[in-house]
Amino acid sequence: MIDNAMKSSQTAISKECIVKLLDDLVQDFLAETSKITFDKYNVQHLYLMCLYGRIFELGVSALNLMKANDHAGIPVILRTQLEAFVDFANLIEDKDFIKTIAATFIDQKKRLYKNLKNHLDPSELPSIANDGTEKVAEGYKPQSIWERFKNIKLEKTYITAYFILCGYSHNNLAMLEHKHLEKTGKDHTVVFFKEEPFLILLRFAMTLGATLVDSHKIMMNFFNKPMENKTNQICSQFSLLREDAKALFINEE
Repeated sequence: MIDNAMKSSQTAISKECIVKLLDDLVQDFLAETSKITFDKYNVQHLYLMCLYGRIFELGVSALNLMKANDHAGIPVILRTQLEAFVDFANLIEDKDFIKTIAATFIDQKKRLYKNLKNHLDPSELPSIANDGTEKVAEGYKPQSIWERFKNIKLEKTYITAYFILCGYSHNNLAMLEHKHLEKTGKDHTVVFFKEEPFLILLRFAMTLGATLVDSHKIMMNFFNKPMENKTNQICSQFSLLREDAKALFINEE
């Protein structure tokens, strides 16, 4: 096994080159985003920018963990980032999708309060403040994460990348064994802070980069802002890296 580099038919893929490229994407996207003019009183514009900020910040957090070789939290963050992207893409397609987000939040609050009533003394129950969310969501129903993926025709992403990331979050037996057991013959050892194999880290990096690239392109197009030549070049470099990575994944299988 090669921990820090693998060769494809076209180039050498190393952790260092991946991190450098993701860093370049982050810097260029942040610079371009700062130049976007939007209407902060337009609900769709406002929450698109908020969701993009969420996608961006989570991506930077995952990237910082990659740099620090602190792998445990990366897939959990990527799962949350992907969920933010799905809401972002839904809101791009439907200016009223923020009402669906609000309806989902209200449904969660109601279920939470019902459970609190079942398990807490009445004196411990928090008061319910009317923050206007119910009025915003009037006439709209909550949607599951599957429905949100389906709205934007990302069913394949749900049953592949998202499903895999969920496995890291839910502590199923396969993931516990992958992360914390090392087997030698019939023996096994429990380990902490086990470093991910390079190909798995590469998958994480491709998910991270693709989410950043797709969300940035979608946003720039929505606000009719052309991407700069330098940004387009870096995005093209990432596309080439993804193609090389796909070849490695196919060879692995």
